[in-house]
Amino acid sequence: MTIKEALNWSTQRLQKIIDSEVAQTRGAEIGSAFLDSEVLLADALKKDRVYLLAHQGKSLTPLQKKKFETYVRQRIKRMPVAYIAGMKEFYGLTFNVNRNVLIPRPETELLVDTVLKEINYKLQTINYKLIDVGTGSGCIAIALAKNLPNKASILASDISSKALSTAKKNAQRNGVANRIHFVNSDLLTQISTSYKLSARGGPASSGQATSSIFVANLPYLSYKQYFEAKKQYPELAYEPKSALVAKENGLREIKQLLFQIKKYHIKHAILFLEIDPSQAKPLKALAKKILGDSRCVFQRDLSGRIRIAKVSL
Repeated sequence: MTIKEALNWSTQRLQKIIDSEVAQTRGAEIGSAFLDSEVLLADALKKDRVYLLAHQGKSLTPLQKKKFETYVRQRIKRMPVAYIAGMKEFYGLTFNVNRNVLIPRPETELLVDTVLKEINYKLQTINYKLIDVGTGSGCIAIALAKNLPNKASILASDISSKALSTAKKNAQRNGVANRIHFVNSDLLTQISTSYKLSARGGPASSGQATSSIFVANLPYLSYKQYFEAKKQYPELAYEPKSALVAKENGLREIKQLLFQIKKYHIKHAILFLEIDPSQAKPLKALAKKILGDSRCVFQRDLSGRIRIAKVSL
């Protein structure tokens, strides 16, 4: 089987799934059959997609063929391409991903953009500590580390030790392992204890006021949203549910984070959150109720939907 034949075979098989689902009006398309085939074959061969185009007549070895066929069978079962290949691009960087972490989404790049803009335009002359809460694969903290001055102090926390293991490998892969300190913590619990976040906003021992910038892409789907989304995108079943879904209409984890910020008397802080558009008003009310004197503003994504919340106190 040549590279061209392998791509044609895979594309035809995946396209049958698309055609079948469209015919059943499920609306759950498997995506681009040819693009998926290219990505999977490139990974099976340990080459890039440009190589595939330039070597269409090259034959696969028996081992490569067997590996590629396994990949295609997994994709037919709706396993995400990122999990099959074990990697995902985000913010121009490559990340290792597995079923212990959420697959980085393109819309989350807006969260990174928003934080970078805030720091570069408003906080250049201010000491700050950056804390990525619920880091998962580490994509947010790592993208920020790659695009901020070396002086930036970055912490990244996650309740899952397996997720943290993946995040640490990604930090090493992207050359920022010495810039990020990873902490196994339920939101801010261990961070507050270990780093003594104080009313000054930063470490109590710092000797000067430091702003705390919290960045969090916490689970924010309600159970209803999750089950509806899974009908359209069965791939969601492979991702850690705990990283996607939260009780109280998707706001439970965010609410707990707000309570912890209040509990630890953290001042001079800014919190950036990725949210569902329907959560804007409830979040604004929660922030006012829990934090009192706070300001909540929102940013829309390219489709015009509210996606990022900024809570200042």
